[in-house]
Amino acid sequence: MNVAIIFAGGVGRRMNSGGTPKQFLELHGKPIIIHTLEVFEFCPEIDGICISCHPDYIIILIGTNDILARLSKSNEIHFEVKKHLPQRPTEEWFIENLRQLIAVLKQQTSAKIAILSLPLISEDTDSQAFKDAINYSHDIWEVASEMNVTYLPLNEKQLNYFEIHRPGQNKSVVRTPLAYFIPSFKHYILRKSWEQISEEAGLSLTIDTVHQNKIAAEMIEQLIIEFLENNHS
Repeated sequence: MNVAIIFAGGVGRRMNSGGTPKQFLELHGKPIIIHTLEVFEFCPEIDGICISCHPDYIIILIGTNDILARLSKSNEIHFEVKKHLPQRPTEEWFIENLRQLIAVLKQQTSAKIAILSLPLISEDTDSQAFKDAINYSHDIWEVASEMNVTYLPLNEKQLNYFEIHRPGQNKSVVRTPLAYFIPSFKHYILRKSWEQISEEAGLSLTIDTVHQNKIAAEMIEQLIIEFLENNHS
């Protein structure tokens, strides 16, 4: 399991930002930290994201790759070999690892911890990936309740949006590395926006059935901002 730890400490006094921490300053219309989150969210090597600042707060988003690893035997082998996993990915193992991660964070920091439920995976309600994202999100809710950390309902928020803005055709999860490369090529080489790429693919919340578009990323941002505002001391 590869977890990206984003060190987002400091308030940026030398930047004269009027008291706004530098990671929340806007660049091209959104906070710098959201740009950073999107880079890791798009990287297939990363299983989860943890923001650390000598932290007063920790926000965890983890589990998408656990589901992708179980979609097929080839995916399972790919993740086991490439990530040097000690065993076959299972839902039970995900829950065990999540408990251990939270326990370590609580032991080693005094931070207020929040964990997001999973974003939608695929935009096909009949697909196993779509159903697994809901099931894993319920697991996350149970672990959050058990370990007394804040649960941020991203999956539920995206489900509500999807029900209203559902595209005309179901989009099953893509399974090949090339399918994840094409949106990056369109964005960084052809200079298309993530919104254009998502719209061209007929998707409402993702750019490739897995990675988040701007609308979905803003849902993550809003949940994190609400958590920080509600726990500010």
